[in-house]
Amino acid sequence: VFLLLLVGCPLDPAGLEVEDAWVLGANPTLDVLFVVDDSNSMGAPQAGLASIAPGITAGLTAGGMDWQVGVVTTDMAIAARRGRLVGPVIHAADANGASLLSGQLRPGVTGSQMEQGLASAWAAVTPPLLTHENQGLLRPGARLAVVVLSDEDDCSDEGSLAGNEPSDCVSFPGMLVPIAEYAERLRSIVAVPEDVAVHALVETGLTAEFEGCAGNNVGARYVELARSLGGAVLPHCLDGATMTAELVAQLSDRRRVVLSIIGGDE
Repeated sequence: VFLLLLVGCPLDPAGLEVEDAWVLGANPTLDVLFVVDDSNSMGAPQAGLASIAPGITAGLTAGGMDWQVGVVTTDMAIAARRGRLVGPVIHAADANGASLLSGQLRPGVTGSQMEQGLASAWAAVTPPLLTHENQGLLRPGARLAVVVLSDEDDCSDEGSLAGNEPSDCVSFPGMLVPIAEYAERLRSIVAVPEDVAVHALVETGLTAEFEGCAGNNVGARYVELARSLGGAVLPHCLDGATMTAELVAQLSDRRRVVLSIIGGDE
């Protein structure tokens, strides 16, 4: 947020206007990590996101982005998952990139009911996975966008919850890794801290603005992280056209709030 102070000009609150504007970011190199909830209630949300994969890839390419995409799940219980990519990294130059992404965004619905999307994302972008199974997921100097799709809240405890039951996530929230810690971790792995964002496609529960997706489990931790890193918060059941437009805009650009002085006496 930039504030222009004019010396000798009294500041009149009535003469202020807050403009919500899109400004194209200076860094077109973009690495995207989709974190997809693969629990048993996720069939429809996965299908919805998969259906707009062509629009996402086409929009990023049309916007001049040098993009690549990887997909992981929220399952940290099954050894074959735990932050491991569900398929190869997809690049802008891949002729069948949209088809590949569409398939990867539907990883199935047999995953753990204890969704740990943030732990999975962190495992995906750090060693040992980043230097082995997930090698090539991150490029030096690239922006990083993490897009989480889930109809449950995050339960990333990193081993603190002894019972390992989904109900423990609600019963013992203090045992979960703090969102501020995940924010700092993610900022630490990019060259410019502002070049990382998290976007939450979740049950919003924002009844004043949107009635949500008829679910009871608001993705509060995902929402908190997205807002702390300047990302978008969208209901996972948003219609395809709107979801595509919002994601492409968010991934391609950087939202700025500009405070302009438009009145007052000098």
